[in-house]
Amino acid sequence: MIRALVFGTVLCAFTTTATSAEVVKLAIVPAVEPRPALKYQLLPKFIDRRPGNAAPRYAKAMLTYRPTPEIDAEINRLLQLPIEEFGTDEVQKQVAAFGASAVVEELRRAACLQSCEWELPLREQSVFHILLPEVQEMRRLGRYVALRARCELVEGRYGDATATLAVGYAMARHVAESPTLINGLVGHALAGQMDRILLDFAAARGAPSLYAALTFQPRPLVDIRPGIEGEMYSLQMTFPKLFAAADSEAVWNANLQDVIRGFSQVAELLSTGADPPQSWSAVFDHMKTIGEAKTRRRELQQFLIACGRKAAEVEQMSDAQIAVEFTALKFDDLRDETFCWVSQPYPIAKDRLDAALKRLATAEGSDRELIPLAKLMLPAVTSVARIAARGERRVQVARLIEALRLYVASHDGRLPSKIEELQTATPTALIDSITGRPWDYKLIDGKATLSLPEDGGGDKPATLTYEITVAGAEK
Repeated sequence: MIRALVFGTVLCAFTTTATSAEVVKLAIVPAVEPRPALKYQLLPKFIDRRPGNAAPRYAKAMLTYRPTPEIDAEINRLLQLPIEEFGTDEVQKQVAAFGASAVVEELRRAACLQSCEWELPLREQSVFHILLPEVQEMRRLGRYVALRARCELVEGRYGDATATLAVGYAMARHVAESPTLINGLVGHALAGQMDRILLDFAAARGAPSLYAALTFQPRPLVDIRPGIEGEMYSLQMTFPKLFAAADSEAVWNANLQDVIRGFSQVAELLSTGADPPQSWSAVFDHMKTIGEAKTRRRELQQFLIACGRKAAEVEQMSDAQIAVEFTALKFDDLRDETFCWVSQPYPIAKDRLDAALKRLATAEGSDRELIPLAKLMLPAVTSVARIAARGERRVQVARLIEALRLYVASHDGRLPSKIEELQTATPTALIDSITGRPWDYKLIDGKATLSLPEDGGGDKPATLTYEITVAGAEK
């Protein structure tokens, strides 16, 4: 069961990077802009949106349709089929037998509501023990929406297909409203399911251009900031005794013991891998922590003064009080250096994020925590930022492909020899949101290639390449 807070070990499930190059072959169909330009939109239209909380309706949808795991796996397989194979009568009959259309109608009503509040008990219990069953269910429901949109697309019902995609994108934004990074990551996964259908749209004969619809999409489409802010205050919500006032040495010691006990419980809860975090708890107890605080007393005092505490007050603090206050402030110090960069464009933020995480991993001197709460609790923020940047790039690529469809429609079916040729009629982002460098676009013998190197952190990052041709041009 997914829990509320995201840590490096949990985040791995969302950040797997391809180990080899991936090639996506796409034969696009020329298209003209609809009139009016925003006849098709990829979020519920303002006129259709209503005040209200979508969470109960999503919960109802989860209870309405409970397919077997075998059907779920088959739906996932069908979504991976090439569009020409998906469009066969046999597949369409199979999809109809799943009976998922009713739940999509319920989701359509939920998507038009303006907020989504699951009322997580973040301030009522340990955040590490909050379960998020609704998050995984939303991801599953997103597959039904993508399946429905794909069916409508192959049937030539383009208005219905875009309206269904709008439901999926609204779900992605709704799920990311909760203040956990898990919600933000699942929101990006949901949006990714819809983005794949956009590529099918570009290859569907007769499908209208979605260039204007993609231009009109908000940025970011899925905002990870609510999850970032929830993670920022995870320490206060998990270890309230770190921030409790105390008026005696006995109370400071009791508060410190409470934090160490909670640390051991959290470390055990998060234990995975060959070097599980619970091994840390064996070397942290009250007496050892107090002993280290005594040994490092001058260093810790100087840190507290640098954070704004008065020198005279710090001089009078007991070792237990210094240990408690240093632990809380050092967590905030290490956290803020990382989190303050998350809202910046990834190419700008990456080096700062990596440096902050390296500082955490190799902490020495006053950077070294008495109790390694930051090392245990702070998520792999570089990976989170990279996922958000990939989401932005998927939208950029879809918009570029739609710009190419418009171009070939007005240039006798020819693709541009240079990507800059698109700029006059269809201003298009030409800078990669991952690398910060211009798109690598080439046209050779009528086939365009768009190469997008991944920033997976390795020595040989994988490259995603789109091979784009014009449907029918080879005949």
